[in-house]
Amino acid sequence: MRSLTTISLSFILVTACIDPIDFETDSNADGNIVIDALITDKEESSRVIISKSVPYSEYVSNTTLSKMRNAHVVLSVGSNELIFREFEPGTYIPPADFKAIDGLEYKLTIELEDGKRYESDVNRLTNNADIETVRKDYTFRTTLSKNNVEVSKGGVELLLDTKILDDNKYYRWQFTGTYQIESKPELVTPVPPTCSGIDINPETGIDEGTGICTCCICWVTESENLILSDPSFRDGQIKNVPIAFIENSEGRFEKKYHYAIDQIAISQEEYEFWRAIKTQKEQGSLFAQQVGKIPSNINEVGSEQGNVLGYFSVASITSTSGYLTAADVPERISVLPTLIGTCLGFDGATNIKPPFWE
Repeated sequence: MRSLTTISLSFILVTACIDPIDFETDSNADGNIVIDALITDKEESSRVIISKSVPYSEYVSNTTLSKMRNAHVVLSVGSNELIFREFEPGTYIPPADFKAIDGLEYKLTIELEDGKRYESDVNRLTNNADIETVRKDYTFRTTLSKNNVEVSKGGVELLLDTKILDDNKYYRWQFTGTYQIESKPELVTPVPPTCSGIDINPETGIDEGTGICTCCICWVTESENLILSDPSFRDGQIKNVPIAFIENSEGRFEKKYHYAIDQIAISQEEYEFWRAIKTQKEQGSLFAQQVGKIPSNINEVGSEQGNVLGYFSVASITSTSGYLTAADVPERISVLPTLIGTCLGFDGATNIKPPFWE
């Protein structure tokens, strides 16, 4: 697992800009339904992810076992109904042009293959105050090395201020960072990987490769999506929200570093849900305690067992993004050592250039 010093990073994009929460499950838990449902006011960013907890031994042998396929997912919008399609195993999405509208009521209904039905409470869009500014401060933090020795690490801290709030003070932020790395797979001996563009015929010794390397340049993504507003805030603006500390290490600023921040306006009830999730993730598995102790607005029809973990969120989102460069680092830039082999072996790396990368 990669880290931005104090930030735990383990989330992967599914269909759009908002990451699903990584609902970890206890190794002995079985049969708990997990529903991560998000409806937003941005096109192509709404999705419903349905899964089921399974024993760890089963999960590692079949990575799709926990995904609930062929579910019937319906979003009620006032008196109208919108059917979601299964985009990939366990993930359901509305039409690409769908977006939530202020003033309307939304309710989610899910029916699984076994006939069990789940319904959410009625939910509405929550107003978003928008982002006023994101400041970049270079600071130092003391951390423990692998040998348990205290070391000081420099990095860029991103601090966010909202605009003036109206009637809502509950927010969640999501941070995603991306940087480029390079490797030298052609130096692998005795035989370089074919992605290097080199393909030596063992009989003739002739290079029959394409000459095009597809694993020399990669982009590494790291993220955090459980940044919550301070419940003691009263009015005015929310200021100095610590979004991320981006450590000057592993070549993050050797070229440039792209950051993206999503500000998600949520209700007080949803805030309590995410706070409980964050607390239990810090303490261990979410299913180490009773699922019913985590607040939720989704229930199984005709059951009071409380075997559902998740939340149906209708959220307004505002976003900002930018680049950090060597000019933001007032000390020697960390340089990634020469990587001999494919860059795809670097944790969180892909050879697909992000559409925003300039």
